[in-house]
Formats: sequence, structure tokens, C-alpha cells
Amino acid sequence: MPLQQPKLDDLDSATVEASLRSEIPIYAPEWTDHNDSDPGIAMIQLFSLLTEQIGYRLNQIPEKNYIEFLKMVGVKLQPAIPATTRMNFIISKPDKCDIFSLPKGSRINASTPAEPAPVFETDTQIDILPVQLAAMVTTQAADLRNINDVGETGPGALDPQTYIDTRYSLAWDGKSPKLKDMPVEPVSLFYESTENTHQHLWLGLAFNQQLNAGFLGARVTLTLQLDDDEQPDEEAVAQCGQVDTQLLDEDNVAYRYYRKARVGETEGKWQSLPVIGDSTDSWQKSGEIRFDVPMDMGPVADDEWLAVEDTGTDTIAHPLEGSLKTPVDNTGDKVAVSGWLHVEFINVRPKLRIRTLSFNVAPATAAQTIKNEELQRGDNSPGQQRTLANQSVLAGSLNLISLGPPPVRELRQWTQVDSFDGVSAQERAYVLDPESGQLVFGNAIHGRPPEEGERLIAQEYRYGGGKNTESDVGLVNIPNSLPPKIEAAVNIVSALGGRDTETTEEAKLRAPGEFQSQARAVTNDDFTFHAEQTPGVRVARAEVVSLHRPRPESGIKGPGLELDKVAPGVVSVLTVPDEPGLYPTPTKGMLKRVCQHLDRVRLITSEVYAAAPQYVRLFEVQVRIMAEPGYSRTALTEAISEQLKNYFHVLTGGENGEGFGFGAVIHHADLVGQVFRTPGVKRVEQLSAWYDGNTPENVDPEFIWRRQYIFKELLNVPQGDESWKNYARLLTSCPAQSHEDELIQLEEDEVPFVDTQSLTVQVL
Repeated sequence: MPLQQPKLDDLDSATVEASLRSEIPIYAPEWTDHNDSDPGIAMIQLFSLLTEQIGYRLNQIPEKNYIEFLKMVGVKLQPAIPATTRMNFIISKPDKCDIFSLPKGSRINASTPAEPAPVFETDTQIDILPVQLAAMVTTQAADLRNINDVGETGPGALDPQTYIDTRYSLAWDGKSPKLKDMPVEPVSLFYESTENTHQHLWLGLAFNQQLNAGFLGARVTLTLQLDDDEQPDEEAVAQCGQVDTQLLDEDNVAYRYYRKARVGETEGKWQSLPVIGDSTDSWQKSGEIRFDVPMDMGPVADDEWLAVEDTGTDTIAHPLEGSLKTPVDNTGDKVAVSGWLHVEFINVRPKLRIRTLSFNVAPATAAQTIKNEELQRGDNSPGQQRTLANQSVLAGSLNLISLGPPPVRELRQWTQVDSFDGVSAQERAYVLDPESGQLVFGNAIHGRPPEEGERLIAQEYRYGGGKNTESDVGLVNIPNSLPPKIEAAVNIVSALGGRDTETTEEAKLRAPGEFQSQARAVTNDDFTFHAEQTPGVRVARAEVVSLHRPRPESGIKGPGLELDKVAPGVVSVLTVPDEPGLYPTPTKGMLKRVCQHLDRVRLITSEVYAAAPQYVRLFEVQVRIMAEPGYSRTALTEAISEQLKNYFHVLTGGENGEGFGFGAVIHHADLVGQVFRTPGVKRVEQLSAWYDGNTPENVDPEFIWRRQYIFKELLNVPQGDESWKNYARLLTSCPAQSHEDELIQLEEDEVPFVDTQSLTVQVL
């Protein structure tokens, strides 16, 4: 039997009033008017209400004791967490600019409807390099200067435009879209049918060619941000403990640059570019490419751009000539680009949707920095407490100093500790509660308290957070304190991970998981708890499936887990994000963060994966009902739609409202029962539904549905006194119905949702 919290006083107002009324004939038999209008009865009712209030307060004692116990064992309310993102800084004139530093804490405002609008600050100082992407070109030929294949002299009898299109593509001309708009209007590479034979990507750069400007010879980081990493992906999988590729796999991709002609040479050459690190897996995912910029990188001379020769009397110029809309000084007249980088895809040429390719990217957080905030002076008493002016202080951001009392006036540094255990009497230490901003100092036995008159100064700290700090990609774009050399700033990924301050009720629910898991994950409940606590993302629900790996790749059986194979030691965590919609689906980036968090707590012998749930789609629900008087078909259609949608939802469905179960059995009677529960429905005459497989035309073509079966059944049950659960019994007991048609047995990684757009309701 589970532990039951005692109720110290179970008297409510109705019980007390009834008890007092029953005593009237004994103590006051002459009192015969027991109506509510009688003054004596009114006094009894008042006394009963006051008694119930006293009992309620009495019953709060166990609650208070429980909270005091949580405080004693160190459970604190978690502070609000700010959203984080990555900012791309765009220079107005990169070819005329020198390198300059953008300090930590530079601010950019978000253009969101939230009040107040979130303010983002850069987390680190960044050196803004005088360089910017100016063009992206793909070709079939291995030399951008000549799009003809080896041995070819031109299109010949072919249509010249068709000949050029199959060998050359200007994916981005430097203006359409603008650099600041590219995160929300990604540039597609290798998607067109004419690009099927293209294996070469050419990146045109606009930069200051002066040797002392700061770009040539610098060690740089080129950030690649793909759109796919930020899109919900039902096939997304992340393996915990897997390290990103840091060294270049030369078998898949090769990098080169254009070296301008030297003295005595008639033309420049494409030279191999050594790469220090590449975390993009050969441009398969977002990441960074690090290399040293060669000192001899430069523009292609005008006479090196070879024309596309025609067999007739006309000569077709190189298609890149005059095509770029971002002219750069000190370059050729035909193609105004300061220099070129060449990316050759040797084995695998991915299809790409690029949000940004930039050298000037920095992380940013929706938090604000406070400097030199003076607190109340010390008074030499043990256990002193001081409170910062702001709550939800970011971890590790507080730098506390003090100035000793006269005549010494020495500058003293204080250290933040988790507790005073093991702290000596002379150490200047404090414990910070980041949620409330409260600082607690030592008691002269463990930790030295501030002296009388000692000035306490919060030299610097950051605060902020909340769910409202989240912003979509491209919306953090209003410069607040940026130098004039920066034309624009834009977030290249969505600002995610914002959470509101934890409430007392939420802390009480979290505490048992904290004590059971003890900062490690062994049981399924441990993995569920830690996955839902992942910092940086909002995980609404996690479901653990043991002994099954994700499928290595999509096939006939579709995405999801390999449920037909047992894998000892494997734990797969199905992750559902806190997002609106009928089937909230995680992104690859979200699963990667979940894995990074689980990797800290898993056993070294556990093989852990974070994967997306697989949704079974119930659609073409057709209902024939008898309605109660006064209910229209439109109103009933909306009500039935909401009832089905809510009951079968992964986050709010089920009998307890905590989400419909993974791997559950969906019986035909479940749908009938939910329709019957809808206000205004008198009787369910018929109901049919389909799931997956035979999908209608309006389904999202990007989404892959695993199920290839059909679920359709008719039901004709008269109205009676029995509850909706009895309809399931009546149906299953009917010998005319086959068991396979009555229900869907979901797999362990499957959960349903109802496509309400295809709902049809017929009212008799």
C-alpha cells in the first residue's frame, strides 16, 4: 500500500452544519424555524465555514513539513532559463573594412510579439573578419573558369542554354535573397534535375585583400548552417556518446582555393587547402570548418574566364560574367569576387538547403548583464544574507568582490560554492540561490562572513529567462549596441530552450526523480526523468524502449526502431518536444542535445539513442449520429473534432490527460466512446475510420507514415443506459466481427493522432 498523507481534520462545512442542526432539538427544542433565513441558522452556517477554513489550514502542516524537508535536503526552485541562439553578423563593406572586435555582451533585440521583446547578448567576444560570402556556384567541370568538359569545344548542335544549365548553376548571386534574409529563405544546392551531374561547389568571397586587413593569413572558422537540422524529422536519431567528426575525411570531400598568378605565370591555379577540422561530416550536417587562409588567395583575372564557344559565328561568354550583383573593388571587371574556395564532393554529393555560410558567427543568449551592483554592507554576523536586484541568475555568471573596511580598503574576491561543507573558517565563500538571487555567507566556522562595513559589490552577473524568450529563426535582428561597420545581425537558428521559473508544485513533482536517479540513469524511469530535464530544449514527454535500436536507414518497414531485433544493453528514448500541433516531432539538433545530457548520466555499458516517435495517423473518420435537440451539425462537428483530437494526442490525451500511451491498443470502441462522450450526441449510429497506408491527397507529402494497413469498421449500437466502456464489450463479444478489424495494436514506438481535417459528421 502506498504511503498516504494524513488528513488532520476531515470536517467540511456541510458536515459541521449537519451536526449542529441535529443538536438543536436536544439543546433548544423551542427552536423550530430551521430555514436559511433564520439568524441562528445563519450563525451555524458561518461557524461551519470558519471551521472548514481552520481545518484547511491545519491540513497544510504536512505540506509545510514536506517543503521544509525539500529545503533541508537541498532541493531548490530552478530558475528561469533563457533561450539561446547563434548570430550571424553582416558587414556593410567587407572589402574596405579591417578586422575589429565585437565585445561580449553586444545586444540584439528580437522582433517578436512578446512583451517585453527579448534582448539577446553575445556570449563571447568575437573578432569580426573583413570577409563575407558573395556567390555560390555549382559545376560539372573541375575548373570554374571553364565550364566545358575536357575535350569539349561548346554546345555544338545542342541548345546553348540547355548545354550551360546541365554544366553550370549560379545558386546564389549575392543579392537574392539578401544575406540577412537567407536564414528564412535558404539557398538550395543540387536540387534541380540539371544539377544531377554537378560535383563541384564554388564559394565566392568578398574580402579586404590588404595583407594587414586581418583576413589573409588568419586562422578562421567557416560556419555552415543547414535548414534540415532545424526542421522536425520523424527519422531523426542521435546516439549518445558519439563524437562529432573533427578531422577531415579526405575520401569524401576535398577543399581547394584559387591562388592568383605569380610573377612569370600567365594564370593562377587551384591549390589544395589544408583543413584543420571539419565537423560537418562532409557537408552532411551543420558544423564548422577550420583552416588557415592562404596569403596568396585572390581574384580570378579577367582573361582567365573562358567563353562557351559555339559552332556558329557567335561566341557565348562565360555565364558568370556580369551575373553577380555584389561588385568588389580591386578585382576583375568581369567577375568581381575577391577570391574563391572550391569544395569537391568525391563520393557523396548531398542535397543542401543553406541558411548561412559565414566567418562571423557567435552564440547569443536572451539574458542581460548587470555590472557593479552594490549590495548591503557586511555586519560581521554569521549566516548573513544579501539579495541581488534581479532573479534567475545565470549559472557561473556572478563575480562577487568586496572592499574591506577602512583603513585597509583592500579588494577581496569571493568564491561561489554549492554548500559550506569542507569550507574553512577563513575562506571567503557564499552560496547562491539563482532563482531568487539570494546570497548566503558563512557562519565563521564554515566560511568567513563579511566584516562590519565591508562593501559587497556584484561586479558582473547575467540574468533572464522564460519561455517567452524563444524566437523563430530570423527574428532576432534588431541591432541594439553594434558598431556602424555591421550592417545587420540575424539569428541563423531558432532561439530555443527558454523555460519559466519552476513553481513549488513542479519542484515537488521533480524531487522524487532527483532522489531516485541520484544523477545517474539505470532504470527506464531514470532515463525518462533525465531526458525531460535536458537543458537548452523543452522536452514535454519521453518514452523509453529497451533492447531495440533505431533502424539503420529507411526501408520498406519505414523509420523508427528495430522492434523485430533484440539488442542487449540498448536504450532508445523517444522524445516529444513541447510544441503545438497534432504530432510534435523533434529536430536533429534537439535529439543531439538530449543525447549530450543523457551521456553524462548513463552507465558506460549502456548504448543509448534519442529518437523521434512514430505517429499512427487516424483519418477519414466518418460518423453518423443522432443529436440532442438544439445542436447543429457544425457545432457537433467542431466538438467531436476537439474530443477526438484531445483524447488521442501524445501530450494531452488518454484517460488521465497526460498523453495517449505508446504501444497501446486502439479499439474501434475507443473512437465510438469519445464521440458518445461529446455533449450533444444522443446516439452513435455508425463510425468508420482509416489509419495510414491509404492516405488522402491533402496529407503532408514530406511526412513518412510507417503503417501500411487499413482500419475501417462500422458500428451500429442503439442508445442505452450502459456507459461508453460497455460498447467495447458489446462489440468484441459480437461473433460477426473479426478481431483484426476491431482494433489496432500499436508498436512500442508508435502513438496515434487524429487528422481532424478529414472528419465527416452526418446528423440524423
